[in-house]
Amino acid sequence: DGENHLSLGFDYLAKSSPDNQLGLHQQSYIDKAVFHLEKAAMLCPTDARVHFQLAIALMAKMESAKLLHMEEDDSDYDALESVYLRRVRDALERSVQLGSAAVRVCADGIDDL
Repeated sequence: DGENHLSLGFDYLAKSSPDNQLGLHQQSYIDKAVFHLEKAAMLCPTDARVHFQLAIALMAKMESAKLLHMEEDDSDYDALESVYLRRVRDALERSVQLGSAAVRVCADGIDDL
């Protein structure tokens, strides 16, 4: 279900942290995080947390791709970066919209959230 994909995406994203010094495995973890968070977004389209974590994962993927393209001196990176930035923007906008709606609808206090 969506909650499981959110948890898996979050876990893979944590494993991809530069602090873990995983090297070659880092990109694989980022790809897995994006995969699971995209699945979670399809299964739970109204969950602001999912869209926020997806934006974080997409930013990590963009940064990883940037490093790879810098090493290869690839001039096509600008187009790729534009695609990533648009996806990050869309996910963050969706997260903010959903988060704001949740607060307007049901929040009398922190316990209601």
